[in-house]
Amino acid sequence: MPSLARHLLLLTTIEELTMAETASVTGLDVREMGRRIAAAREAIKSAVVTRVLIIEDEPIIAMDLRMLAQECGHTVVGVAATEADAVRLAAEGDARLILADINLGRGGNGISAVRQILQRIEVPVIFVTAYPEDLLTAEGVEPAFVMRKPFDRLMLAVLTYQAISPGYVPLA
Repeated sequence: MPSLARHLLLLTTIEELTMAETASVTGLDVREMGRRIAAAREAIKSAVVTRVLIIEDEPIIAMDLRMLAQECGHTVVGVAATEADAVRLAAEGDARLILADINLGRGGNGISAVRQILQRIEVPVIFVTAYPEDLLTAEGVEPAFVMRKPFDRLMLAVLTYQAISPGYVPLA
């Protein structure tokens, strides 16, 4: 994807600038910018797909994450509702991206599950959680991104692409 298209997509989705604001910042015509953003979205859908492990104890949210991952072209290697299931599925599958909740209720802790998984494999992690402050301990896992629940589907799709794009270097 050309870097200008990528920047336009990030400005409008992650930074949440309007099309008019983005056009003002970049000096581009709004119509041309819209064309480039549409092309960037198509590139995300077709160019980069991966194998995703979902760690989420709420069935409806897990189903929504699964559907989103599949709509983006990804293969879901498993959905884990507990810390133990997450570690087991990660060992059995070939996950290349993890979407993880932090609070797994009685099923344990998503941070702990991810920490154990990262001891075995190097994989980007996106925490999708209602408790992002739990990651601010300076002792934990360094995620690729953190997304607060309730999450925006388009923003999560863009973050997924960013996490697995060539040139991303995990900090774990």
